[in-house]
Amino acid sequence: MNRLKQHENCIEILEAIERFERFKSDKKYSIFFHSNYFTGMKKKLRHEIEIYEMCIKRLEERYKKQLNKLIKF
Repeated sequence: MNRLKQHENCIEILEAIERFERFKSDKKYSIFFHSNYFTGMKKKLRHEIEIYEMCIKRLEERYKKQLNKLIKF
């Protein structure tokens, strides 16, 4: 994999992390404003936030690995 492609891959990973952070923020907003009306939604929204956090953590690990490959290149 050439350097340019590795940089592009790193940028794509960062963009995905940013997207999941936005999703997580939206769910937190939903819990804060809408969970009082829909009690069953709160548990579902918290579960979705946990999933987004796991995705973010996994993407950060991939980013670190890709960055290390790029530095060693």
